Amino acid sequence: MYQGRHTVPPEQVDDPSHPAIRRAASAKAGCPAMIARIFRLSFVGAAATLVHLLIGITLIQAGWVPAIANAAAFALAFFVSFAGHFGYTFADGEKSIPAALLRFIAVALAGFAANEAILTGLLIRHALSPSATLAVSTALVALGKFALCRRRTSAPS
Repeated sequence: MYQGRHTVPPEQVDDPSHPAIRRAASAKAGCPAMIARIFRLSFVGAAATLVHLLIGITLIQAGWVPAIANAAAFALAFFVSFAGHFGYTFADGEKSIPAALLRFIAVALAGFAANEAILTGLLIRHALSPSATLAVSTALVALGKFALCRRRTSAPS
């Protein structure tokens, strides 16, 4: 008698009513949707990162202290990112703006803290120009957040 929990018994491999077979078919059908969501995630993230970099570097070139320029650039890019993800990347998900905004703020502030820490660490070491330092710190955090978000969008429901 078959005792396994996570496999399909040999006699039910072709049985479309078996739950494991239905899950596999559902996952296969969901693959294009997952790829589309990852593309939307990448597009919105790249747009927000570009806004962050353009504003931050412009402010640094105008004489702003890099950490303050980074904070201002983050604040503006935050709105691009939230609007894009709420209205485009995850438009089929959360319908409550306040609930989505609270979760988004928590994730964004964690990313900003990491960005500011990397920025400060590189500035202290005088490894790069302030503009290049902002570009490196922002890119590293954006890539890290992308990897985490990609795992979230690729995770089974």
